[in-house]
Amino acid sequence: FNYYAPLPYYFGELVYLIVHNFILTAKIMFVTTFIFSYLFMYLLARKFWGKLGGSISAIFYTLAPYHAVDFYIRGAMGELWGIMLFPALFWAIAKLEEKTKLSNILLLGIFLAVLIASHNLSTMVFLPFSLLWGMLLFIRKRNKKFLFYGLVSLFLGISLSAFYLFPMLVEKNLVHVE
Repeated sequence: FNYYAPLPYYFGELVYLIVHNFILTAKIMFVTTFIFSYLFMYLLARKFWGKLGGSISAIFYTLAPYHAVDFYIRGAMGELWGIMLFPALFWAIAKLEEKTKLSNILLLGIFLAVLIASHNLSTMVFLPFSLLWGMLLFIRKRNKKFLFYGLVSLFLGISLSAFYLFPMLVEKNLVHVE
């Protein structure tokens, strides 16, 4: 677990302690990603296009072919968790830009930490886009408070995921990453 993000499997362990069945645990872990993918995309799209637009966007996002490939062919649990969190991160950034309050700072920091601890490659691919999204929102209104609290959220997310992130970074010389 020094290199493979552990959070989905921590969740799976909690589920297993409740149901005591490996197959049911795996099914619940996969279903969770689809349910929350729908929910997070709905929350994000609803901010821009209302309830109907949010529902349609969430349906298309949840039923995207890449979800099916990750689920049926690859069984990529960590990547499904990463995909689930993409709209959540965008939504949290938009909420922070809308209102800079403690709950939105914590929400963004927690979603970032969950993304880092769920799938490191998704984080590497998606973090630049979420930073770009945040910068575009900053440029639109020039709200320095939003920029500061966004950086606080970034620090919080990195701090919360440090149990996984820092050992992985320190020990990357022990594996072939090229």
